[in-house]
Amino acid sequence: MDSNLFERLLHVLLKTPVFKLDNKDEQLEQFENEYCFDENLQPMFTKTILLNIISDVEKNVIYEIADDINVYISIFNFENEIYLVGPYVREEYSQQDIDNLLIEYHLPSAYSLSLKLYRNSLSLIYHNQLYNIINSCIYAFNPSTAEFLYERLESDFFINDNNIKNINYDDKNYSSIYRRYDSERAFEHLIRMGDVENVIAMQQIMLDNAQNSGFLKSNTSYINPAVSFAILRTLARKAAESSGLSVVTIDEITQRYAQLADSAVTIARQEEYSKKMILELTKAVREHQLKYSNYSLPVVRTLEYIISHLSDELKINNLAKQVDMSVSNFCKLFKNETGLTVNEYITTQRCKKAAEFLSQTNFPVQEIGSYVGYDDNNYFVKVFKKVYNTTPTQYRKNQRKK
Repeated sequence: MDSNLFERLLHVLLKTPVFKLDNKDEQLEQFENEYCFDENLQPMFTKTILLNIISDVEKNVIYEIADDINVYISIFNFENEIYLVGPYVREEYSQQDIDNLLIEYHLPSAYSLSLKLYRNSLSLIYHNQLYNIINSCIYAFNPSTAEFLYERLESDFFINDNNIKNINYDDKNYSSIYRRYDSERAFEHLIRMGDVENVIAMQQIMLDNAQNSGFLKSNTSYINPAVSFAILRTLARKAAESSGLSVVTIDEITQRYAQLADSAVTIARQEEYSKKMILELTKAVREHQLKYSNYSLPVVRTLEYIISHLSDELKINNLAKQVDMSVSNFCKLFKNETGLTVNEYITTQRCKKAAEFLSQTNFPVQEIGSYVGYDDNNYFVKVFKKVYNTTPTQYRKNQRKK
């Protein structure tokens, strides 16, 4: 049996750490250092206790071990290999339960934030979900194996007066969390500024800080590439929108890369799409700022709306309503900033788009006119001639000669 494949499959399906214990001493010491919040509250998460448990593990049994803060691990023996699953939680955080625990252990209330951050960094896995997934994977790898039974071990089994020590809650600090949020704010700032040169480097710093955050070492948000992509996408969309970039443009870019990321078959390819999405979005912000830097927000939104709805019936009163302005104030503001009336700008943009089709395609003039918003071909020819001082047909001939 490919035990490494079995281990990876459980990790992917359960979205929580899974360990095949080949080198028990080293791996359990690593587990204790990384996942044991406090040995007094979680004695079963210590190397010493885990070694004792593993030595008595029977075949065909899934042992689930719970502590007083409702954090769990599971241990089982399959094909003479010991697997440790977790840590994970089976219910949402309860402040009342934590408060009761702190009182019971004579701990200060300041300890509760550390506990909350720790518990919320773990995967939420329900009992039936865990039990069914493990048994299904076991059956898939060896159909002849009998279904594993379930046995739960409570924390009271491991605690005695001799191993209780004083807990120093001052040891818990939040500097790594502050670094993570600082890097996220810097990342968003670079996107808002259209800083193409530095945004990818900051993206990597942000991810590194997130993965190194003390209370988030086991957080599936950063272990799972798909979730990590979603977090980056959300931060980037928020930053790009605050820069003034059209939400239509933002949605087009991020949805396209989300589709590509979903189809990616490797983590490396998914990370590549993530970087390309951030880069393209930041470039779009820069181009937007260069193009519209001299315009007020109502005019920018109007210009973007007109460009994306050229073939629609564009009425001035509807455009003014979209930016919450009276028609008179809207028209005055638009003319002052663009030098054109609203109708003049619409006509210019429609003819500009038509000119692109005339020079680059063989579509009939009437179809091009209809596409940019002029169903009456005679009227289209008239307005095009006014803008370009030539008819659409002659414009096409002139472009082909170049």
